[in-house]
Amino acid sequence: HRLHAWVGLERYPNYLSRCRDISDLSLLEDALESTLTAVRRQRSDIIERRAGIQQLVKKYILSMDISASAHFGSDDAAEDEVGSCDVSMLWRNHRLLSQPKKWAELRERNMLHDQAFKVAFRSSSNRRIEAGGKVNQKHKIKGNNVSSNRELRVSPTVEDIIAGRSQVHLFPSLLEDWMSQEMFDVYSFPLLTHEFCSLLRS
Repeated sequence: HRLHAWVGLERYPNYLSRCRDISDLSLLEDALESTLTAVRRQRSDIIERRAGIQQLVKKYILSMDISASAHFGSDDAAEDEVGSCDVSMLWRNHRLLSQPKKWAELRERNMLHDQAFKVAFRSSSNRRIEAGGKVNQKHKIKGNNVSSNRELRVSPTVEDIIAGRSQVHLFPSLLEDWMSQEMFDVYSFPLLTHEFCSLLRS
């Protein structure tokens, strides 16, 4: 009923005048205040969580900087090296955040929810590779060179997709079983496993 009331208030300035019983307005007011309290609490949690993540990243970069300084022999050289590298290199050897390269590795590490893995894997299977999607083969038939074109279709690796070498369009038929409609035009879907999220939090 809160969603109905919000839409009504947005469209009709005197929407609440339709209520005959003042107690209905009190119930709506209590419900809105409860929602506002939840929004403020989540806002505070999000700010705190993002600040914590920022501090973790700074600590990790600092540890990389110290390690690079010991390797290169000066703070300036270490700063140049760390500053010029790809950000993803910071997580290259991390046991949780390192980039998976193959589908088998992604499955073994139990990162994606089963449905998410199914949608991503099946949508990427037998996709045409971006570079060299068509190959030209020449066959000799009775002394003549005959050219025939065929499309080269392969299943890109996880590394190819992350690097942008292969674009994957998710199959709509697979999304129906994966996504849940929370309300009109609002959908949710499980992406990461509970185990992986627990490891990240710890």
